[in-house]
Amino acid sequence: MVYAKLKERARKDHPDDYSTQKYVYEQQVEAYQYMKTIPPSKLKSKIEKDHPYDFSTQKYVYENQIEAKEYMDSLSPSRLKDKVQKDHPNDYSTQKYVYEKQIEAQEAMKDQ
Repeated sequence: MVYAKLKERARKDHPDDYSTQKYVYEQQVEAYQYMKTIPPSKLKSKIEKDHPYDFSTQKYVYENQIEAKEYMDSLSPSRLKDKVQKDHPNDYSTQKYVYEKQIEAQEAMKDQ
């Protein structure tokens, strides 16, 4: 069922371009198999809901979220870290982005 939908979407998105259809299909299959290895979580459920049957995007978003979560986990506790985590729960890439922008702005505002 999933594989048939992936082929159908590749055909629809790239009519008359068979090599692109094949490439897109293979990338989607690889990403689908990868996503099947990820244990259930709130993060995975949100990504699946946001990008149904787009497994390449799911994989990309998941990997970026995990990298950002690891970054946020590596930071020492601070008011800023607490604030961005509270403001953007379960969106680790946004947490990382906001945190880095705040640090950058804080540095720019320091007296020279």
